[in-house]
Amino acid sequence: PVMSILAALGFAPHCFTAMLACTDAWVAGLAPLATDAQRAAAIAAMNDLLLLAENGVNGLDDSAALVAVLMQPHEATAGLIGAGLLRLAGDSGLRNAAVAGTLDWGQFGTEVLRHDPPIQNTRRVMAATASFDGQQICAGETVLLVPASAARDLPVTDAPDEFRLHRTSATALPLGAGAHACPGGPAALAIAACAWQHIAKHAEDGGLAVMARGVSWRPSFNARIPTFASPGSAHD
Repeated sequence: PVMSILAALGFAPHCFTAMLACTDAWVAGLAPLATDAQRAAAIAAMNDLLLLAENGVNGLDDSAALVAVLMQPHEATAGLIGAGLLRLAGDSGLRNAAVAGTLDWGQFGTEVLRHDPPIQNTRRVMAATASFDGQQICAGETVLLVPASAARDLPVTDAPDEFRLHRTSATALPLGAGAHACPGGPAALAIAACAWQHIAKHAEDGGLAVMARGVSWRPSFNARIPTFASPGSAHD
């Protein structure tokens, strides 16, 4: 996802590897589970990333904003791609449609995002005291929001625990709504759809079906990101 964003922004391919490595280090240092060494590495990576970004933008652009644009899809879009691959691996009907080129990737991506969102929760701090459904929350208190749960609410979605491509009112609550809707949502879905389509097109016979073998999950408080076993590993 990061390289896709870099390409869309017009960065030269020879910059991709270094900028990806810096983004990896920066994101790792932001995580609540980060070690002191990872936090120190993140600061150094941010300095390098800003320098690299300045070499690829013009004077009207904001290199710090571009760094944020790279950070956002790093885990969220990767998690979305992984969730879609797991869905294809476990559903022969969807897998056959994908390999045959008849699967509607837009519908598929929207339903993957609703059914198994890569970002399960997020936190916000109250700017002022307010009351929600009789519960008072004071200014300065942290609120844990769980869009993954909201996307499974019966009043919002019919048969929410079922994976259905053809929903009459598909919602993407994990992307937020209104003024706080994720501006990168359409880009994330487009990047994921391209990845799924490419893998389905080039996968060897049965290749998609075995992708769920040996899957582990990256440690995270809020993200759900599968890590797939390498070909030829002990998991295969």
